[in-house]
Parts: sequence; structure tokens; C-alpha cells
Amino acid sequence: MIKFLKKHTFISISIFSLIILVIPIVLFLKHFGGKTISNDLSDWASFGDYVSGTINTILSLSSLILLGLLTSTISKQSNEENKKVNLLIKRLDSFEKLTDFLPKITQTLTDMAIDVTDITYALENKENDIDRLVQEFEKKTRFYTELQVFIQTFGLRYGHLYSYNFESDEFQSLAEDIVPTCDYFTAMTFQLKRRTHGYPAVPDDRFNHFLTTFGKVIDQLRSELY
Repeated sequence: MIKFLKKHTFISISIFSLIILVIPIVLFLKHFGGKTISNDLSDWASFGDYVSGTINTILSLSSLILLGLLTSTISKQSNEENKKVNLLIKRLDSFEKLTDFLPKITQTLTDMAIDVTDITYALENKENDIDRLVQEFEKKTRFYTELQVFIQTFGLRYGHLYSYNFESDEFQSLAEDIVPTCDYFTAMTFQLKRRTHGYPAVPDDRFNHFLTTFGKVIDQLRSELY
């Protein structure tokens, strides 16, 4: 019974208030119950003053208590909702930052063969356009370096927002599989700045595995947005 009353605060206050309300009436009847009902208006006025002075005070106190509890309950619910909304906003922001890399990845893969062909042709024909081509390739090198750092630090920065395990083998593989690609772009940039041939081999297997794992991770994180 006590546990039930603690759990249902409003019911407890209602029962307590009802008991308090009954007490003055019971005391009045016990003390004056043996007497006949008065026909004197002043007696009824005194009875009314007695009832209003006791019951109204109790009702006012109960109302204040209930109002305080309602305010506290609503405030707690509002705080919980705000926390959920803020968490969702931060989660959406981190997810958007992660997926913002996808268009650039697709674009660099499309341009890679063209870039190498153009640079090779420019080197062989000693065209002045080689500097611009090298600069464009260097931008892509910086992009993959940023992607590597972002993925490797994503768990530390945003892990508290997700239930996904960023210590899992899957995510560790994602962070490791991007390294050969970054090394490839770094080596390519070095070779191009020296204006020499002998380009390093593209790590297709590791990069394809990276793309597959990257897609799986994104799908799992997306499922936590709803």
C-alpha cells in the first residue's frame, strides 16, 4: 500500500486531502452531534465560517501542492524532451558531416584516371598546364587526408551520440582500409611535384573494401536517426 501511494503521488495527495477535510466535520459532529438542528441564522453563519475556515484552507494548501507537483512533472518532461531533441540535432549534424564526404569520394574516383592521363600527357609534352593539374591533384590528396583523420577520430568526437560500437572490428577495419589510399595520393603528389614518372599502384582491393564498409557503417548510423 505504501509503495503504491509513493508511486501514485496525485492519488496519495487526494486521499490525504480527503481525510483532512473529513476530520473537521467529524470533530464538529462528535462535539455538537447530540444537539438539535438550530433554526437560528447566526448559528448557521457560524457553522459556515467554521467549515470555510478549515476546509478552504486545506483545499488551498492541497491545490498549491498539486500545482507544484504538476509544474515539476511538466518541467521534467520538458527537460527530457529537450535533451532528446538536442541529442538528435547533434546526431544529425555528425551524420551529415560524415556523409558529406561521399560526393567527393565518387568524384575523385571518376576523375582519377583522367587526372593521371592528363598529367602524363602534360609531362611528356612539357605543357605549362602541368602546374594547375598538380594543384588539382594535391587538393584531392588533402581531401583523403582529411577523410582519414575524420574517420579515425569520429568515435572519440561523436561516439557518445550513438549506440553503435566504434570499437568494433568493422569500424576499425574502416579506419585501417583508408590508410593505403591516403598513402597512394601522398606518393602520387610527391611524384608529380618532382615531374617524374613511376606512379604507385592504386590499392583497389583495400579501397573497395573501404567503400563497402563505409556504406555499412552509414546504414547502421542512419538507423539511429529515427
